[in-house]
Amino acid sequence: MANFIEEKNTIEIGSNETIIIDKMFGPTIFAELRITADCERGWVIERQWMGNSEWIEWCVIPAQIDSEFDNDN
Repeated sequence: MANFIEEKNTIEIGSNETIIIDKMFGPTIFAELRITADCERGWVIERQWMGNSEWIEWCVIPAQIDSEFDNDN
């Protein structure tokens, strides 16, 4: 079993705002992630390419799914 303390951080952002996640500690290097709450597209997640610092779009996750707002739920 891993010997670590699980910590969770909640970050609240507004529409069309961006956060950058940068893992700073530990033995493993992670590329930075940039997450934007894009009103038109949803959650846009990008990964920074370590070799040249270019941001590469990795995936887009829908912000809202119409069926979640049905009256039957």
